[in-house]
Amino acid sequence: MSSTNKARMVRSRLVEALRQELMGPSEPHETISEYPTRRYISGRLAPARAADDDADAAIDDTENDSLGVGTGDDEEGDEDASPPLIIAFNPSSFGLSFLVDPLVKNLRVLVSWGDYKRVKDDQGGTVWRRQPREAMVDGLPVDVPGAIRQIVLSSSGANLPGVIVTGVDDPEITLDGVVHDFGGYRAVSIFLVNRRTKGELGNRSKDER
Repeated sequence: MSSTNKARMVRSRLVEALRQELMGPSEPHETISEYPTRRYISGRLAPARAADDDADAAIDDTENDSLGVGTGDDEEGDEDASPPLIIAFNPSSFGLSFLVDPLVKNLRVLVSWGDYKRVKDDQGGTVWRRQPREAMVDGLPVDVPGAIRQIVLSSSGANLPGVIVTGVDDPEITLDGVVHDFGGYRAVSIFLVNRRTKGELGNRSKDER
């Protein structure tokens, strides 16, 4: 094996070890004793609010770095409804931006994460157990610049015609997005958002793709 290949293998192992340490999980159905927010410092999606009347969780206008929606070939545009990009200790959304050919009409999106629930262990104490979750969204429209209508990750949700959700049934988890015309391409930003008002934390296990 060449020195270059050995260096690549070492780097890959280091990256994987760092990913498991910072984001996890160590295994799909892992059980941990500490809070997920203490065990992992990245990749977690906390509930947006502890309760419907949780005013402390409201987003201040100065912290709401939302994306403007425009139809030109630059980065400026008129302000419109769009997903928030909030930098916080317990973020409730995670986004991915990319370019697609302007002829692309819709996308297939696969999202996966893990829900951590507190359960009793064999010794009578409590631990956090991870439940893997995965959803497939077919028909996400990206043919028109502007905000993408919110998609709930539930087959029974009132989503756009042609949008099909399979794999999970959780109307409090949504996909939000926005589309721009940019340099002859379509710039697409998609956000996985935890809109739960109470319950357990979610920990994202893989990137949106």
